[in-house]
Amino acid sequence: ERTNRSALPKMRLLLLLLPGVVACSANDLSRLGRRRPPKSAFGFFTIVTQGNVRLLERFGKYKTTLDPGFHFKIPLVDKARPVTTKEIVLDTPPQNCITADNAPVSADAVVYYRIFDPVLAAYGVANLNLAISNLVKTQIRSEIGKLSLDDTFSARETLGTVLLNSLQEPTDAWGVSITRVEIQEITPRKEILNSMEQVGGGLLKRENEKTEKRTCELF
Repeated sequence: ERTNRSALPKMRLLLLLLPGVVACSANDLSRLGRRRPPKSAFGFFTIVTQGNVRLLERFGKYKTTLDPGFHFKIPLVDKARPVTTKEIVLDTPPQNCITADNAPVSADAVVYYRIFDPVLAAYGVANLNLAISNLVKTQIRSEIGKLSLDDTFSARETLGTVLLNSLQEPTDAWGVSITRVEIQEITPRKEILNSMEQVGGGLLKRENEKTEKRTCELF
């Protein structure tokens, strides 16, 4: 009887703590269920998908290029750096330019390129997209500076071809092949557009006056 009496407080305490223990266990199980599975069996292998390659680095130094497929690697020693071989679209922001007749315009382009040498693309330049974008801006300013304002409105296709040819050589050093360059828009400033509208309106008014005058002479 004494043993039973001494066990009663312990049983009561256990009954009071049991719901909390069950709740904690349920929470722990739910957290375990939300955990992500280990990456590729603790890093013993890597899978390269189609249209991509991976540069295998061992102790931070380039070792080999992994083509699409299944590859083994040493955990904590090897690092697989992904590089895409698909065609990439780079939209350059509008660039302020000056034409040959000192007219300020804004021009933007879209560049399509493909990486043919992943090693050069990864290790030859710090930021590939930024390097190509800055090169495109420089070439756009240079080519538009050779044209008059009137010529820029009808020279989009010509400008695209000229930019494509001028970008090929410098980007070869980065393992990149420029496939296409398209000039999206060439827009003069608002004050130039307003003056063009005024000039166009004046010319149209003169033509209307001449037409009315000829009509009156006939009758």
